[in-house]
Amino acid sequence: MEGFIGSDLTVVADLPGTGSVVVTARDSLGEVVSGLSALPLGGNRFAVTVPASRVTVPGLWEVTFTRGSIQRVIPAFVGNPSPVPMVSLYDLLAQVASQHAPVIEGEIRDVSPDGTVLVDETLPGGSDTWVQHRVVIHPEDDMANGLLSRVVASSSGGALTLVSPFPAPVVPGTRYLLLEIAPSEVLRAIRSAVAEYANLARVRLDAPRIPVSVSSGSERGVASIPSGFTHIYEVHTEEGLLPDDAWSPAPGRKLLVPSELSEVLLRGLGPLTPPVQPHSRLPVEPLSLVSLASVFLHAARSRGPGIDVEEHLRRLMVALQVADGSLHRLVGRVPHGAVAVLP
Repeated sequence: MEGFIGSDLTVVADLPGTGSVVVTARDSLGEVVSGLSALPLGGNRFAVTVPASRVTVPGLWEVTFTRGSIQRVIPAFVGNPSPVPMVSLYDLLAQVASQHAPVIEGEIRDVSPDGTVLVDETLPGGSDTWVQHRVVIHPEDDMANGLLSRVVASSSGGALTLVSPFPAPVVPGTRYLLLEIAPSEVLRAIRSAVAEYANLARVRLDAPRIPVSVSSGSERGVASIPSGFTHIYEVHTEEGLLPDDAWSPAPGRKLLVPSELSEVLLRGLGPLTPPVQPHSRLPVEPLSLVSLASVFLHAARSRGPGIDVEEHLRRLMVALQVADGSLHRLVGRVPHGAVAVLP
């Protein structure tokens, strides 16, 4: 989940090449959000922010970045604010990577002028302990470098010398991870696990103030169902809950309602969507997800020369047992009376 209704929605994209960047956005009802511009963050990374006043409908949004011949179409899932804490992609990365090897979490205390040396005096180890490890930057502290990584060329005490600097300057106080494994490999495992559980870990969504249109002479009004909804289980009006027999789905992601209504609130369900942004969060019970991601990770690592295949397979089987044993905590129940959205 990349954002919430009533809050700013920020989407970033990495665009190689030169020249200006054009950005367009469509909300989950297909409406164009105009007047947006891309902000350069450093290197080839750009960001666009949709103001909170315009983030009014949940579901699957689409943001398109264009730079010359390069185009990136980025889906952004917008949900409802929740009092239940959500696990961040950064924390998932650290947790899943720790299933493979120890993970160091720290805070950068100093940076060399050229950005190639990061200093954290609390870092354990001696000379060249962290060679070939990857430094990953926390996106909440540094969106320009968030979830990007750089390889450690040498280390001495708390000083890490990188093969190359990050695209944008790193400032002291930034949190980081030190991984033995490439973060891209871990992120692939996480996204595979999310895709596996997509239709099991259902996300509850409330779409307020959905307009109702009425054709001339029609006895039924039509409300559009936002993209990202898979089921509708309640329809509300200003007077309260609409009876189940007063509404019904129609092809084309439409909902038929009484014609005297001008707008409705839709309550429904959406799938768990793969995290696509450095700052993505997942509204899911983490134990099953971390365990299943570990299964994908160990399956991918159990090959090649110099690899302890048997140990990877042993860890894979343990992680699979944990994932299966905790799956019931992740599965979202479909409420009684829920109706599938018709494409």
